[in-house]
Amino acid sequence: MRGRSAGSRVLIEDDTLHIGFHGKGKAPYPEDVVIPAVLRALAQHAGIDLHTEGIFWGDYCFFAGVTGEAFRFVEFMKLAGRDDARPPHERYGHDPFPGPYRRALDAAGLEAVLYRRPLPDRRDLLRGIVESLRDRRMPVIGFGVFGPPEPFLITGYDDDGEVLLGWSHVQGEAKSGGNVVFEPSGQFRLGEWYDAIDGVGIVTGGRPPRDRRELLLEVLRLATLELGAVVDGAGLAAMERWAAHLERDDDFADFTDERWQRAYTDHSTTAGDLAERRALAASFMELCLRTIPEAEDALSRARDAFQCMHDTVYEIWETVARTGPFDADIGKFRDPGKRRTLARLVRHLAAADRCALAHLTRAVEAAGDPGAGAAAPAPCDDPGIIGTYRLRRADPPVDQSPYEWAPENVPI
Repeated sequence: MRGRSAGSRVLIEDDTLHIGFHGKGKAPYPEDVVIPAVLRALAQHAGIDLHTEGIFWGDYCFFAGVTGEAFRFVEFMKLAGRDDARPPHERYGHDPFPGPYRRALDAAGLEAVLYRRPLPDRRDLLRGIVESLRDRRMPVIGFGVFGPPEPFLITGYDDDGEVLLGWSHVQGEAKSGGNVVFEPSGQFRLGEWYDAIDGVGIVTGGRPPRDRRELLLEVLRLATLELGAVVDGAGLAAMERWAAHLERDDDFADFTDERWQRAYTDHSTTAGDLAERRALAASFMELCLRTIPEAEDALSRARDAFQCMHDTVYEIWETVARTGPFDADIGKFRDPGKRRTLARLVRHLAAADRCALAHLTRAVEAAGDPGAGAAAPAPCDDPGIIGTYRLRRADPPVDQSPYEWAPENVPI
């Protein structure tokens, strides 16, 4: 880690802070769910040990679970008929701001102040940002400005604070037009930031982290609410809308080549986002098993259901693949019969989510908290045990580069 300070300019340079979608950020594994990625970067920069050794995706997995992001689902096809720009935790309604951030910071043992509009006076807010960056060498969380309303990291300032510097997953989608340019190293430069920003989170110090067992039980209770939610554009209702869309041929009538490509991209992105979230949920169950051993059977079965969902997404991709899951054949996606197969697989995803809900409800009860969480779920067919649909996999490409995947945190 390096920090540069020259007169009116301060910049914290640390590869752990270089967040971004897979292939863009410096993390050695995908970090495409933004909230836990930002929190992972902040905690690792601060040198906090979250005791995630041996857990797939490590600290990123920890924050995906603690914030509830591992248990949510949103679709990118806009099938609800409107573009809901709110982040997933706001759409579900059980965990409004600042809930996910406050719970995560408490878990990491960090004191912080979190602001959202209406903001404090500009001078007072700038003083807090400068003191964090210059005096404590601690990045600041920002909200708004870029693309969807996801968080980003402020890692420095220039011109006595007239310009903020940092990293965002979607910094190429700045809403501030000419107010955003880029450093040679890639960080954004945001001018007139006070009018553009929706809020900030400033870490002010440390304290003992929250009791791990109490924290994890709260998260499991939240997970049952999120998995059982019936929300327009999110959750199980959105999965059924996705499946029905794939079966409805009129939705694809008279498509141009460009619209077919867009339709497949939105479908595939929806699937990929869900795969990463549920793979994180499966790993988070392993973390819970370390602290709540009396719920071993239920947590293990929930883990299997979540992992089933990740694997089923690969079946979804391979159903319309040429040489592998990331090499789509749009001609196959145009085939109504293939789309009906995809719809069956999407409903399999929903069944696995309902299964995980049933097991997590049992896990909370086994931990001595009967009646907590969602209402009693429907019986579970346990697709995590039955396994996914067995489809013929696409032939591998002749020249296929190895795909690297980190089993846990890797020093950056």
